[in-house]
Order: sequence, then structure tokens, then C-alpha cells
Amino acid sequence: MSIYTCQMKYTRYISTVFKTNGVPNLNERGFATLMNIVHLEGAVDGLRKMQDKEKNDIAKYKYGIWIEDYQSKLDELTWQLEPKKMMGQLANNTD
Repeated sequence: MSIYTCQMKYTRYISTVFKTNGVPNLNERGFATLMNIVHLEGAVDGLRKMQDKEKNDIAKYKYGIWIEDYQSKLDELTWQLEPKKMMGQLANNTD
């Protein structure tokens, strides 16, 4: 049985940026992407915690499918970059 430890590296980084510098100057699409990243990361974290507590193997498998789906969406939004680089990319995408 694995014990899941919370990562949420994007959410932690975004929170730190907001606290120290205020809300970044992003276009509407960039800000929406940031909020989607925070949401998806929280969803993945919650699902992993539920999966870790689950005793039923079928339910664990279902949680795993959801986690993979949400994680792939998160990876797509973050370009699998480290948080600082991802924020830089969002700031540079002003189209």
C-alpha cells in the first residue's frame, strides 16, 4: 500500500506568486489556464488520496483511470514544464 504525499507544485508556486507579486498580468486565456491548472491539480490530489484509502481493487482501478485522464489534461496545460517556466510561457502567450 502506497501512501500518497501531496505534490501540487503548480498550485504552490502560483499561490506564492500571487502572495508576493499579486495577480500576474495575463490575458483572459492565460488566467483561465492558470485557474484550470489549479483545479486539475487539486482534483488529481483528491483522487489520489481517495485511491490510497480505497480497499476495493476495482474502485482503485477506476480512480487510477480518472487520475490518468486528469493528469494528462494537466500535463497538456503545463507543457510538462517546471512551474516557473510554465508561468513564463503563459505570460509570453498573448495571442
